[in-house]
Amino acid sequence: MNWKDIVNAENKLKPCPFCGKEFHIFISDDEGNDRDMEYLKDPWSGLLFNVFHYNHECPLYRETDMNPLCSDNDLDGLVKFMNQRDTNN
Repeated sequence: MNWKDIVNAENKLKPCPFCGKEFHIFISDDEGNDRDMEYLKDPWSGLLFNVFHYNHECPLYRETDMNPLCSDNDLDGLVKFMNQRDTNN
């Protein structure tokens, strides 16, 4: 895994269904500490991919809560989960 995998995954995310703005993927360890791309080479304390959304006017944005909208240790699974849409409405 490298930074290109994360960029590719981020590019596959559909825009927000509420505001149309983009989501962003960041990495952290299992304790929630932010990590840089170098950490991908040896994720000695676990690896999580975290989705954030920074549109202050969107109902998904939580100003007082800096926790991600969604986290998973499977990057492809995270993208699949975030891209689910209810097509019956």
